[in-house]
Amino acid sequence: NQMCGRCGRDNNDALIHLLYNSCDASINNEILLASNPNRKLLGKIYIWVKNSFNNTNSIIIDKQVLLDLYISKKLEFAPSTITCALNIFNELGLFNVTTIYKNNTSYIQITKNNYRKVNLDDSSRFCEGLNELENFKKYNSFVMKASAKKLTSILRHPILPN
Repeated sequence: NQMCGRCGRDNNDALIHLLYNSCDASINNEILLASNPNRKLLGKIYIWVKNSFNNTNSIIIDKQVLLDLYISKKLEFAPSTITCALNIFNELGLFNVTTIYKNNTSYIQITKNNYRKVNLDDSSRFCEGLNELENFKKYNSFVMKASAKKLTSILRHPILPN
């Protein structure tokens, strides 16, 4: 996709062949889901974080350790999903989340706040994630059903948000 965007930038005529099918849609959907956890997944991650405190007020997590645990199947959440969830929790005031860089290593420090009920709709990050997923669903539905002629007419011009 990025290479297609470079086509013709030198002001010369250019042709591209953009290939897109349900496998591409599935990959894009997985990426979006990983970066936009739903309510159920947020609940699981919240419980996982809360249980990680072990009678302390703060924990520090090595991002590389998260990745290693995920790769070894000892952790069911992708590190990027955990990071997104932590940002939502931080925005809602459930935890204070900061990133620490030490010796070329990135750590996440999570500090407890008072546990209370929150409304996920109060998180702009969560709502933006829902909108991204919905927009992709609409886009994908259109692209998979549109004729080659219709797609060509759209793709000959810059694609800008409505």
